[in-house]
Amino acid sequence: MKNQHIPYSSAINDMIFDIKRKDMVSFPKKGSAESATDFFNQIIKWQFQHKATIQAIHKALLEYVKRPDAVFAIRLYGSAPRGKYFLLRRGFLSEYQDGLKTFFCDNTFSMPFAALKLYDKCYTASDLVEHLSQKNVVCGFKADKEERKLAYYKCNSYSHINLNDSGWYLAHILPVGYNFAGKQRLTKVFPNPKRAEWELDPAHIRRVDRSFTENEYAVLVAHFLRLVHPLNSFVIPKKNYVAYDGKNLGEEQELINIVQDYVKAEFPEEYAELQTLMQIPEQEKVTDTVGKIHWSVSEYQIKNWRKEIFKDKPKKASKKRSKTVIDQYDEDKAYALDNRLRSVGKATFMKLYPLVKQNPDITVEEVEKVYTEYKKGKAENAKRTCLSSTCSIIRNGYEAEALEIIVESSKTDDAAVQAAKKYLEELYQKD
Repeated sequence: MKNQHIPYSSAINDMIFDIKRKDMVSFPKKGSAESATDFFNQIIKWQFQHKATIQAIHKALLEYVKRPDAVFAIRLYGSAPRGKYFLLRRGFLSEYQDGLKTFFCDNTFSMPFAALKLYDKCYTASDLVEHLSQKNVVCGFKADKEERKLAYYKCNSYSHINLNDSGWYLAHILPVGYNFAGKQRLTKVFPNPKRAEWELDPAHIRRVDRSFTENEYAVLVAHFLRLVHPLNSFVIPKKNYVAYDGKNLGEEQELINIVQDYVKAEFPEEYAELQTLMQIPEQEKVTDTVGKIHWSVSEYQIKNWRKEIFKDKPKKASKKRSKTVIDQYDEDKAYALDNRLRSVGKATFMKLYPLVKQNPDITVEEVEKVYTEYKKGKAENAKRTCLSSTCSIIRNGYEAEALEIIVESSKTDDAAVQAAKKYLEELYQKD
């Protein structure tokens, strides 16, 4: 049964929606690994088991990047300091003189493609052209009000798979934003265009009166393949489910090298074809090892493990994936929103949501007159905190993302999920 509220728009969206009707694959709820290799064998290796599908997607992507009607995602300009949201560009489409198109996104765009690999779902080059030629494409974790005014793509729950909601963190083997040929960074090759360039066109498409330079096109192809190719990504338990002697397991060079070596051995022909196209640099040497790794969906357990790991250890600088630059996308905002929703309670958030939307300055006393259950079972401080958190989520423009999380939550009661779907549809209709 297809989504009755958001129309079918591409074969890839149909695959995404089919995945969303099932339970997302997950890792064992609690476990440990003695080393990065042990962790790879337990958590990551199975992700490359559908070899025929991965090989078929590889061929499709290599065909796609050569097509004159290709549309390329560029993972840039998905975050900005408060007060400078006019610099955000997620979903903004540009068309060049030769007919090629680009749009900006954040890492959320990659998540459905990672899920397709995990679920053994294959697409063709034509499927990808169809998918990126229609507007129902998720380009970001959130869409700011200023972005929605000019964005060509309109993200919604139909095209959206948030792996973080299922406990996963999406990592890339080759960095997506830097270390292209000649140590180039993506921001240097594709600087942020002025917003006015989209405002000039009635369809809000930036028209560029030139074609790509040879270098721009080569970096664009390499970046796009790094972003969505099934041999350049893997998922691990998200950061607040992991305890080890480090900060971000998905950025640990030892683990990245183990995954990369496995991919090269299992897919030698495909990897050789990607060597130039993806501008694969020399593998970075490992200077230290990860050590023992614990994971659990119990954050209480994770806190206890971390206390034990870091007990009596002097504070030291965080380990970095690169000596010069770290990857640009940071998923901490997604984790923070999920944690804030859990602290409020997703069902409680759905009760408070329409009240706060109607009156952003509503008080606890005013809430209790309408939502009588709010009086029961909560201390006064807890009531104020829940209301304040709900107001903050809405005020800071994260309401669509919060509603998406609730819609995709398997542990939230059906009434709250249905309410979230209703309000989400209303938001998208306004856009």
